[in-house]
Amino acid sequence: MIVPSMNFEEIRKELQKELPIMLRKAGYVADDLAKALKPKRDEQYVRYFDYLSKYKNKWIYRVLVTKKRNYFSVLLYDYDYKGLRGLTMMGESLDDYIFMFTSHFFKRYNERRKLNLIKPNDILKAFMEDNLTFEVLPLEDIAPNMESIFCITNTGTILGTADTKLKLYRMNTFLTNDMLHKDQTKIAAQLMEEFNSERLHYSVPDFI
Repeated sequence: MIVPSMNFEEIRKELQKELPIMLRKAGYVADDLAKALKPKRDEQYVRYFDYLSKYKNKWIYRVLVTKKRNYFSVLLYDYDYKGLRGLTMMGESLDDYIFMFTSHFFKRYNERRKLNLIKPNDILKAFMEDNLTFEVLPLEDIAPNMESIFCITNTGTILGTADTKLKLYRMNTFLTNDMLHKDQTKIAAQLMEEFNSERLHYSVPDFI
């Protein structure tokens, strides 16, 4: 079970241990849901599920089923010393970067998108529903093995840091598009040009 006192290497091991299990579970649920709902050509259905793992970690996962294909995404969440925190990996390898969304990030996301949500699960679901793709660009070195990053999503922009040694993206705050400064707008435009190149493209694969 992930607890606030864990260091990042301990958190990574916990996430690596559970992520394959969660992806398999989400895949089975998606298949069962598709069989039960039998979506027609233009129909799609989205469902969210909460899950407490045998290691006592809390997960939330999103399942989308269509006639041709099923998709799913997963997010582990806990509470550190500052509040709600979300963790996931979006690549195909368990050695890829971990995305850590801080409590400050979720606070700003809820506030700046004017969601006015109270329950943590509702905030997580809203975030997962509207952000299926993340495009990450390093900005500048700020310390050894540490750089600032700029990440564009479906709903706005995330500012954070990348620890290149630990392979950790720490997502610290959220900006809606109308909040971007002039220079940040230029960066956003550059990211959009690269959006389809997939050079820095992280989508939740068959986990959208």
